[in-house]
Amino acid sequence: MRRTSAALTSAALLTSLAITAAPGAAAAATNTLTVTVIDRTGAKVRERVVATNLGTKRTYDLIGSKAASLPRGTYVVTTLIREDGSVAQTVGARTVKVSGASATTVDARKGRPVKVALDTPKGAATWVTAAICVAGQDWTGRAAAVTDPGHVYVVPNSSANLRFAYMAEWSQGSEDQKGRRVVNSHVVAGSTKGVPAGVNRTFATSKLARLTTQVRTGATRGRHTPTSLENEAGGCLGTMRSQLWYDGGRVTLHTHVSPGKWQTEVRNEDGSGIYGAYRRTRTMESGKTYSEAVFPAVFGPSGRIPVVNNKLLRFSAWEYFVSPAGYDNGGAAVVKLTKGGKVLKQQTRRTGAEFNYRMTSAGWYGLTVDAKRTSPGATYPGTLLSARTISKFRFYANPNKGQHVPAHTVTIAPKHLDITNSAAPGSTTKVEFTVRRQHSGYDVPLTRSTVKSVVAYVSVDHGKTWKKATLSKSGGKWVTSVKNPGSGYVSLRTKVTDTKGNSSETIVYRAYRIG
Repeated sequence: MRRTSAALTSAALLTSLAITAAPGAAAAATNTLTVTVIDRTGAKVRERVVATNLGTKRTYDLIGSKAASLPRGTYVVTTLIREDGSVAQTVGARTVKVSGASATTVDARKGRPVKVALDTPKGAATWVTAAICVAGQDWTGRAAAVTDPGHVYVVPNSSANLRFAYMAEWSQGSEDQKGRRVVNSHVVAGSTKGVPAGVNRTFATSKLARLTTQVRTGATRGRHTPTSLENEAGGCLGTMRSQLWYDGGRVTLHTHVSPGKWQTEVRNEDGSGIYGAYRRTRTMESGKTYSEAVFPAVFGPSGRIPVVNNKLLRFSAWEYFVSPAGYDNGGAAVVKLTKGGKVLKQQTRRTGAEFNYRMTSAGWYGLTVDAKRTSPGATYPGTLLSARTISKFRFYANPNKGQHVPAHTVTIAPKHLDITNSAAPGSTTKVEFTVRRQHSGYDVPLTRSTVKSVVAYVSVDHGKTWKKATLSKSGGKWVTSVKNPGSGYVSLRTKVTDTKGNSSETIVYRAYRIG
């Protein structure tokens, strides 16, 4: 399992945000700052230093021991101090007034250790992060150390302009009895105002929240599914991020995490780019258990519907393939508009591109969106689930009346599938259909459209034949039970009709797998 450091990535980002200060000797300005940086051996080092002007909030890049021209003002300087031949890392900061030739020193020998432990023995942490931030700035001006436990130090500073945050992580991979990958992790974090004289804190495991994340396969195409947990508390603590998993394939992650607000992010990617993602933010409480299934079947059409705006019929699907927990940003669709049996316009549109047509008269229109998973240069596996979807809208529209057309979309969710989005041969699968009518982002009214009927169909031969399903309504959703075949795939189809005869149909081929 390959691990990467978000803190190191943020340090690289910070370089692009800071303005490089001019060398003092080459500038006509009379205000200069020299920051002497000393490592834990007592040697002067030319580490990168970021200076943040507390008045203007602008940041400047400096080099240790080298004078640089800066506007007059009060600054916070932050730096990460490393040592050749050692994994030790120290973060430190100073507040300094720049007027004339000014100087300050950040000395790693004054650093105090950052020690974080669990009350239940778990051995040494896998990773420890410590960061100093400028109050109110969060990322800009931030200095972060990310290294092995026992080698992270912080230089104390009680300034009200500084914030400090830390995170420790324990992680171990294994396989369950069926040979499926499992990652067990503990992630804890904390923060302070000012920079303390080190950290020595033990977290009670029983007080942590437990999050189970099941990353599924079958409906995604990328080889890698990097999974991270990021603190969303804001301030310096909000810059803490743990990379729980990088490799591809199905995996279950059991993470014990300190209480607070955290965001799970799972990306689906390979060397060609990021194909889709899942993000969810939740506040997790002490001792409570949470779970999430990522990239579950079905990947169907997004919730966007056509609109009439300035006599244009407009349709824009930002994602043709969306699941209840994740999306795929690839895809192209053949979009066809008809009226009275005549094709008014047909066009192929990629994800995010708008289809539009200038209307000349009121009447009954039909819009068909036939979408397939495709991206330039990408190869899709022949077994990919939800590889094709079709949306069919039949509606009455008037070019002089701007509105969302009377149409609905349906989210389809088969329940209790396994980690490969498969159902057992001959089993029964519960499928939920959620009817939605939501805003598509255009500045036109979303009028009421009352649903009269909802029907669903099931196919086990890739849509050659369809069998009507028996639906019941439960908790605002329509539900059916599908008797699964002995092998192959199940395709699903729904049709929603309102009280005025407008209808919306959704078809998903290879919704889930049998086996």
